[in-house]
Amino acid sequence: MTTKISTAIRPLKNQVIKATQPGTLLADFEVFLNFIDSDGIEVSTGNQLLPMNLLREINNQLQNPLHLDLKRPQQKSYPHINALYLLSRVTGLTIVKNVGKKRRLVKNEPVQQSWQTLNFTERYFTLLEAWLIYSNAEVIGEYSPFFGLSDLKKIAEKLLAESLHFPEMKSQKSALYGLDTLTIALMELFGLVTIQHGQPEIGQGWRIRKIQITPLGQAMYLQLFEVNHSNLEKLLEHTLGFFLDDTEQIEALPQFGVLQELFKIDFPAWQNTLQLPKPKFQPGQYLFKVFLHKAWRRFNIPGTLTWDNFAQLILEAFEFDDDHLYCFEYRNHFGREIRLNHAYLEEMPFTDETKIGELGLDTGDELVFIYDFGDHWEFQILLEEIVPSEQECIQLLEKQGEPPQQYPEYDDWEEEDN
Repeated sequence: MTTKISTAIRPLKNQVIKATQPGTLLADFEVFLNFIDSDGIEVSTGNQLLPMNLLREINNQLQNPLHLDLKRPQQKSYPHINALYLLSRVTGLTIVKNVGKKRRLVKNEPVQQSWQTLNFTERYFTLLEAWLIYSNAEVIGEYSPFFGLSDLKKIAEKLLAESLHFPEMKSQKSALYGLDTLTIALMELFGLVTIQHGQPEIGQGWRIRKIQITPLGQAMYLQLFEVNHSNLEKLLEHTLGFFLDDTEQIEALPQFGVLQELFKIDFPAWQNTLQLPKPKFQPGQYLFKVFLHKAWRRFNIPGTLTWDNFAQLILEAFEFDDDHLYCFEYRNHFGREIRLNHAYLEEMPFTDETKIGELGLDTGDELVFIYDFGDHWEFQILLEEIVPSEQECIQLLEKQGEPPQQYPEYDDWEEEDN
């Protein structure tokens, strides 16, 4: 290690982590968690995001509230709130549950109990790993192949070359084109950059006048990507392969402490990690209602049945043949979109190896059964109830409406041929 790099990473050893040091992360995260009362917060049905009417109130309670001039700001309009939401979901500290006909963001009490045992340093690095290693854009309803470590590296390298100054909103948008403002907000929360905020222009969102990397930000970058880059790659490849190459397990749990080997000398207070309870198989009888266009069918099946068996039941009930490939799609407890694939497809998990009760589904959860990737039939599936039962039975309880023809007769084509 050169003397120059050795000097540049010294801020790691000197850094004290408190609620508002090195950034406002831990104080703001606590504000966000405290905002979720015993009843939880109602979220949108699609991407499970926060309602617009609460965003201003949450923003006003943060250490550095943003000033916007937007009539209908959404969650992504407040990048810091978006970041806090992302971290709460990825860590499992909050989950989305169905309460009646509403989806609500609630605290995950077993994980909350583990969180309360951690000191400031342990909480800081838990959230850092949640961001850099386990986060995914789909958790906040977006799609990006670059996230976490890759975005940090890209923005840090740009800031190491020069500070960014934006005299007006036009120059800000031009300079930050292709750079994620969510990542910039996360870097500010973690104390890796300092940002000079400005007053918003008419009808515009977050106004940034200047971004500058902090000594800690530079030290963190060097530690990850220069000093210990080879060790970082080995740790990620060994521990997190299925997260990085998008080959999902059913309820793949984050294993916090992955970066501990790289930072334990400089942060000896990092002793413990957040513990997530392993998902348990949920037995009983599952009542599903499956829709296709105007037709629907209601099933009563045991939790021990495989998803491949369920697929065959659906196809038979809707009078479809079973000559094509398919998949099931749903959103897991961490906000990640999971696909259960036909055994002839390449990516795990496979439907013939996965049982109904292994997904940790709750009443009101929804899935999509996509059959025949050419014609792309989409069956909507609603879990209506899970009934505790020691007996196992497979029943088609009720059916309504005529299903569409799988292979309709195209009379017009025949007439054209003639």
